[in-house]
Amino acid sequence: MRAHVEPIIASTIRFLARCTDIQKGPKTRRTAYLYDPNAKESDLQDDLIDWYRGNEHGNPYIESQDVGGGRVEIVFPLSCPVSEM
Repeated sequence: MRAHVEPIIASTIRFLARCTDIQKGPKTRRTAYLYDPNAKESDLQDDLIDWYRGNEHGNPYIESQDVGGGRVEIVFPLSCPVSEM
């Protein structure tokens, strides 16, 4: 399990570093929400899921039903069934 989780944690830290290190300058479609005081949670969610998909974390999906409530839920499918872990 560790081999699956550690790369995702490292990637999340790189994502957060990118978000906090973006200089005010030309805004792209993907990062404009970082400067918008009225940004929505879905803006962050879209950016984060694109980040994961672009960094070789398979094809994670979001907002899985009956998993949790509140913030963004991102599911990273593993190659082995949960019952085998």
